[in-house]
Amino acid sequence: MFHRQIKRPQSAIKYEPQGYKQKSSNECQILMPSAIQYFSDLDSLHHVTNNFLRPQSAVSLYQNKKISSSTMVDNKQVSDTRLTDPRQTPRYIKKDKEELYQELLQLQKKYNQCQDENTKLKTQISSLEKQVVHLTELVRNVEMFCNKKTSHLNVFQLKKQIQDLKTLMKTKDQELEQLKQNIKTTKIDEIRIELQESHIECLRLRTMLDQQLRQQVLFNYNDHTLIEEKLYIQSQMMNQLKTENDQMTGLLKIQEEETYYYKNLLAETLKTVRRYEETIEDLHKNLKEKNQFMDKLAQKIEALKNTNNGLADKVVKVEDLQEMIRILKSTIEDQNKQIKSVQSDNEYLKGMVHELKIKNNEKSEIQAKEKKVLQEQIAKISNQYDLLDDKYKNLLLIQVQAKNKETAQSSLIHKKEQTVGLTLKNNNDSFQQQQIYVPKKLRAIKMNDVLHIGEELNYRFRIKKIILIDVIEQFLFDDDNKKEKKVSIKQLQKRFEKEPFMLFEQDKALMFARFLIEDNSQEFVEFNIELTETLERVKSIFTKIVGNYRIFTGEEEMKHKEDITKLIIKYKNSLKQHFDSLQSNNGELTKQQILETFIFMDIDINNSQLEYFFLKLFVFSNKIDRFPYQKIFEIFQITQTVSAPHLQRKETQRKKVTTESNKQPVYVTKSLFKPVEATNLQQV
Repeated sequence: MFHRQIKRPQSAIKYEPQGYKQKSSNECQILMPSAIQYFSDLDSLHHVTNNFLRPQSAVSLYQNKKISSSTMVDNKQVSDTRLTDPRQTPRYIKKDKEELYQELLQLQKKYNQCQDENTKLKTQISSLEKQVVHLTELVRNVEMFCNKKTSHLNVFQLKKQIQDLKTLMKTKDQELEQLKQNIKTTKIDEIRIELQESHIECLRLRTMLDQQLRQQVLFNYNDHTLIEEKLYIQSQMMNQLKTENDQMTGLLKIQEEETYYYKNLLAETLKTVRRYEETIEDLHKNLKEKNQFMDKLAQKIEALKNTNNGLADKVVKVEDLQEMIRILKSTIEDQNKQIKSVQSDNEYLKGMVHELKIKNNEKSEIQAKEKKVLQEQIAKISNQYDLLDDKYKNLLLIQVQAKNKETAQSSLIHKKEQTVGLTLKNNNDSFQQQQIYVPKKLRAIKMNDVLHIGEELNYRFRIKKIILIDVIEQFLFDDDNKKEKKVSIKQLQKRFEKEPFMLFEQDKALMFARFLIEDNSQEFVEFNIELTETLERVKSIFTKIVGNYRIFTGEEEMKHKEDITKLIIKYKNSLKQHFDSLQSNNGELTKQQILETFIFMDIDINNSQLEYFFLKLFVFSNKIDRFPYQKIFEIFQITQTVSAPHLQRKETQRKKVTTESNKQPVYVTKSLFKPVEATNLQQV
């Protein structure tokens, strides 16, 4: 506490707050604070500024200037007398140094602002005085000029000058009104009101502090320590519960991830079940077709027996037909086995789906129970916290009042950050709206992206023994395409997903269709699935990518199989050891690894034998670069060979059928097309 001289008017008012009475001279006497003292000084300033801001003409401004200067001098004299008068100085001021210093700084700032405004007004007055002098000179010149000329001309010219002067006066009056309506003139009244409100709030806060100090005396030191111990224990409990909540939230997240994983597994298993069901339906259709074909062959055999019993050629045909029937029966049995295996897989997948559903239901029930337990714990904690707040609010009031200033500053910073974030969000939204209208462009598909698809189709056509011309005429184009002589990307995609192409993996069908139709000279192309192209161009590109190929005859296949089986049986143990030592993905090796092993073992194999070897492996893998090496030892084993006379009969039959092969190309393709398809689907 300290004594300080403060400017205020002579009529100082003694202020006595509630709860205090004058008993003796030793008791505190609270004089008027500096905020109320400042009002009297502001009255004088306001009077001066009003005189400056409301002139009626240039002469009145000049007179007001003189009056204001005289009033300012009088006020200075009065303030000097106030300071010199010892009776008016405050003896006891119950305020801190910091508060008084802050109030003094605020008053100095306000005083400086008023001085700045005063200087601006003085500059305006000086400019107006210059204008008045200029106008007086103009009037004198006009009077001198009027004496020289005639009266009529003088009157006319004077009228013009009067009109010009009136317009100038109107413009100047408008400028003065704008200056009067300026915001700076109204700031002084606002400051006065704010000072009154701040003074009232100071009095209210002082009374609150007195009451709190009286209440604090009632509390003992022991009570305070007990309260602190209780608060410490409950804070530890809160921290433990928070850690437990964090752990439980982590467990919930892990369980949600597991449920998501099981849902994906369910979806994948359902997809595989649907695929197996589709394959079963296709196999049933194939069985029906083959049974019909068997009936037709039996009818032909009976007709041939009745009509041509004595002819040897027809007997050979009958025997060949019987052999075909046996082959078909064997294929039917294989397909029945495949159907049974697919059905067993389907049942196994259904069981897996049922088990996964049960697990998901159990986990959902466990999660619900855990959530209920956590909610109950949170409710208990909140009740305990409310009880603590009700008991010990009075102790925390002082800390809250000290922190109010810091929170105000942080709130201002937070508002600025929010405004910046909103602007950024708006910019991002506008950017996303612009992105919607951009056309869809994709990278053009080049030759290197499609070569592996061409090789895969080459292998598949050779296994199914279909000529490239038959593929183009029967499977690649419809009758509608042949009429219009055009094909779209969408149509080709659907056909590549069907027989005999069977392109299912990773959008191979769409990529190959785009390459056949789109313009590949550019790097990026606008994607349009309805884009069309002529049949001739598609045929030429298709033949280039697939390439020419040669279909093995039955004799060549038998010979190659016998030669390869001999070599593999000879080097069986060494090949197994070497293949096991190599790095493999799920028991699959690359083509290069297999060739390197053959070179390392010095195994003599021709190019035609290698082609046959990789064709047989392709049946089980449906891949060009990777093959299952364990299937090598299963495929190339010693089996019962067909007798020599039977081969001779087949040769005679082929010589006779060469003339009829062009007429009936479908029998060759269909007899070997369906069973190979079933094996491929099973491996997929």
